[in-house]
Amino acid sequence: IVDNKSVAVKSDSVLDMGSSDIGLKVGKRDLVPADKIVKDKQAIFDSNYDEIVKLFKAGREVTLQARFWPTWPATGTHNASFSLMGFTKAYEDAIRCEQ
Repeated sequence: IVDNKSVAVKSDSVLDMGSSDIGLKVGKRDLVPADKIVKDKQAIFDSNYDEIVKLFKAGREVTLQARFWPTWPATGTHNASFSLMGFTKAYEDAIRCEQ
C-alpha cells in the first residue's frame, strides 16, 4: 500500500521485528528497513518514503524480506517479490486524485 506519506506491507502472518531485518529491496540496492510493525501484521516504511518511491519508479521489481513469529527455532527471513511495472503511472494518478 502506497499513499502520500508511507509505504505499508500487509501480511497474513505475524511479523517479527526482533532481528530488525524486515525490509524492502529494489534491484541491487541496499535493504530499506521497516520503521515499525502495526497490528502485528503490517510493516510500515515512512522515514525513507521519498527514497522508496524514487526506487519504485526506477525499478522493475521490489522484494520484501520478512521474518515471522512465532517460529522456533528461528527459520530466518523469507522473501516475496512484486513487479513494479506500471507503478509510476499509478502513483502519479493517485497523487493527482488527492489534490
